[in-house]
Amino acid sequence: LYTYGGHQKGVDDLAWSPDGKCIVSGGADNAVWVWDASTGAHSQLYNSHTDSVNSVVWFPDGRLIASASSDGTIQVWDAKTMQSVYKHTQGTVIQCIACSPDGKRVVSGGNNTILQVWDATSGSHLVTYTGHSPGAEGKNYIVDVAWCPKDERIASACDDETVRVWDGRN
Repeated sequence: LYTYGGHQKGVDDLAWSPDGKCIVSGGADNAVWVWDASTGAHSQLYNSHTDSVNSVVWFPDGRLIASASSDGTIQVWDAKTMQSVYKHTQGTVIQCIACSPDGKRVVSGGNNTILQVWDATSGSHLVTYTGHSPGAEGKNYIVDVAWCPKDERIASACDDETVRVWDGRN
């Protein structure tokens, strides 16, 4: 139906808006683009990361978008104005993020084989989960995270050849 052009390097992740009217994409060009899904027209550009954008997520209410980057930051911004709400520095490559079903928390995973949960409004750290194996020379990393839509469980997939399920109520 459409081909969305604008990224200057590979596109690494994308997500539909909750209402299905837009698509957000992030890529190796450090940029996050928002597209009108019915026309394919580019509607917004967020260009505040200093390294590849590895993961993007739309909050359930559609007002906010979060992006995670190899620059070690999670950035949350207003989907309409593209203004930054907050920037959280994790200090290590962030490969993936997911938003809780209620939109109140964000979970992140990356090259340090730990999961971290953040308050979605303030960016303050809430809890850290450990258990994935760092592997030889610490080379394993968490490649994906998902919040169960029905309860508080979080699942993570890692290069250590495991999927782990965590109790997200902690």
